[in-house]
Amino acid sequence: MIIECLIGMAALTPATLSDYQTCKWYQQAAEVTVEHHHAFELYLPEKEYLWAIGTTFCESSGRTDAVSVTGARGIWQYVRRSENWLEEKLNEDFDVTSAYDSTYMTSWLLRNDTNPKRHWYESKHCWNKNMPKNSYKLHY
Repeated sequence: MIIECLIGMAALTPATLSDYQTCKWYQQAAEVTVEHHHAFELYLPEKEYLWAIGTTFCESSGRTDAVSVTGARGIWQYVRRSENWLEEKLNEDFDVTSAYDSTYMTSWLLRNDTNPKRHWYESKHCWNKNMPKNSYKLHY
């Protein structure tokens, strides 16, 4: 996925500058997480792509080998307790350092948890950026 930021107006105003800066942030996040976009496309609905890009950028800088001070691992930063719960629930073994396994786990949460994004609320201040409509174009 490539994110192209569009302004579409002759002069920047404070509102359009903010929109442009938000789009540029997502553009940077997309570049950092580009190697995982196939996993996002495979397991997540299209409406969640920007959220996935932003969240994995904030959580791990897109690094599959990322480990937090609390022991959370992978691009989605799953803690061992969540990993074990999902493995038991889905009767599968997962490798949270695999972008595909962890994105599959995330897709299951998005489909089945009543409040799935709560798992990433600690980093919400980073990824909760609303991309203004018509200020960007997503290319695959």
